[in-house]
Amino acid sequence: MAEEKYEKPVVRCILMLLGGGWCLYDGIRSVSLYGFWHNLAGIGMLIAGIGLVGCAIALLVIKPKGKKTAEESFKSTEKEYQLNETPLTPEEEKALTITPEELTQGTSVDLGLSVKWASCNIGAANPYNYGDYYAWGETIPKPTYTLDNYKYFEAETGYFKYNGEDELSALLPSDDVAHVKLGGNWRMPTFDELGDLIQKCKVEPRILKGIKGLKITSSNGNSIFLPAAHSGGVGYYWSRERSPLPGSACGLIFNFLLLFRNPELAAGDDPYWWSKILGVGPIGDREWGLCVRAVEENEASLETQNKAGV
Repeated sequence: MAEEKYEKPVVRCILMLLGGGWCLYDGIRSVSLYGFWHNLAGIGMLIAGIGLVGCAIALLVIKPKGKKTAEESFKSTEKEYQLNETPLTPEEEKALTITPEELTQGTSVDLGLSVKWASCNIGAANPYNYGDYYAWGETIPKPTYTLDNYKYFEAETGYFKYNGEDELSALLPSDDVAHVKLGGNWRMPTFDELGDLIQKCKVEPRILKGIKGLKITSSNGNSIFLPAAHSGGVGYYWSRERSPLPGSACGLIFNFLLLFRNPELAAGDDPYWWSKILGVGPIGDREWGLCVRAVEENEASLETQNKAGV
């Protein structure tokens, strides 16, 4: 996951130290020549010099609040809540195991939400298969996923589409892998639709055919399974919306083990996605290869969104 880095303003601090040093020198020289009490200019230079040197030292030494990296934020959460990361016992694995028959059958599943959800990931033949991985906005899987081979990035210009300058906040249908692969009313979910999935349904860590993931059950009794398709029992799922953070996009993230051991820290009304337990938000760099779970909507709604270019 992309980190918010704090770069110390070294050049600015050096200039401030030089300026402060000159002010101190000139102030001391002036006071020594003309006296302290009758030399306002010299006193002013001394005060300015002390202030500049003090500010430069503070900028070099003190890291401002609100500039934590993602990893630091997660570590502070882990320390504050003392996350339980004890591996599953054989007995727990057996208790968490479900069968395919416990899930709602069919390609499209009605969970009583604003859209219907696909029963499998894009590229998967069944609910417990990971399916294919896609960079955000790409429609063809690749052997590797790097910034160098990302479709919408050039070294000279950076991100050249969905970059905040073209007013495109969500993928166009031609760049939406769910719509390209499945056609019709299928598309990738929005940020809010992913939020509804985990906030308006019952979310349970479960194991299906040996694959860790989430069983999501709606109030109408229908359910789907999202496999944790990444190392460490972590699941990442793209939304169709880019993130306000440069070079990233929004989606769903969950950690199977942390959610099972620490269910009270799962996403609530305001998901805190840095916790990596369960939430929605800017989940990664757009060139990452992540999973996609499609949604199906009615024709009128799809036509309206396509005309709006969202």
